[in-house]
Amino acid sequence: MKIEQPKFGAEDVEVLKESLAYQGFHRIKQIRLKHRLYKGGWSEEMEREVSDRGSAASVVVYDPTLEAVCLVEQFRIATHGSGKSPWSREIVAGMIDKEGELPEEVVRRELAEEAGLIPDYLERITSYWVSPGGSSARMHIYIALCDLSEAGGIYGLEDEHEDILALVSPLKTVYQSAIVGESSNAATLIGLQWLTLNQERMYHVWHALKGKQENSDL
Repeated sequence: MKIEQPKFGAEDVEVLKESLAYQGFHRIKQIRLKHRLYKGGWSEEMEREVSDRGSAASVVVYDPTLEAVCLVEQFRIATHGSGKSPWSREIVAGMIDKEGELPEEVVRRELAEEAGLIPDYLERITSYWVSPGGSSARMHIYIALCDLSEAGGIYGLEDEHEDILALVSPLKTVYQSAIVGESSNAATLIGLQWLTLNQERMYHVWHALKGKQENSDL
């Protein structure tokens, strides 16, 4: 199936000026630009601000034998003051903050740092723009199959002020919580939805993988 591309491309935007408006934990760029219009011609000049913190990779961790997932719970500053708990329960995730680093490499690193896990199987699910109206960040989502029989505990890097609780819960319970609005972010919702739709295939992948490992041990 051919996917249609947008009518316009990068060449249909003219950046007149770009400057750094703020540099802290996040970076804010201020851009003056104009772009082509569907009705023809060009737009008037406009100014826009873009949050340029960087992209991230996340991973749904699933054990087909236990039919359970591993989520992590941690403090999230942007939810403080919302009237709800600023501790968020979500899938494992981390920033792509090293030059040339691949999303899959980030996923493997974060699985170890946030949950003490090494995946037996890893597959890309999708990528999406987090908030294209004001952020340049993309989120890359993966599925990892792991043995979660002894998973769980407190993890995180002290020098990054991380205090992360890894929790193992039945997929059915977690998914039901997500669809009634108790989940924390888009990546978690997308990942759990994908897993629910692909649970049977992941079961077969897991048992095929375990069968190969048993044969190699003979």
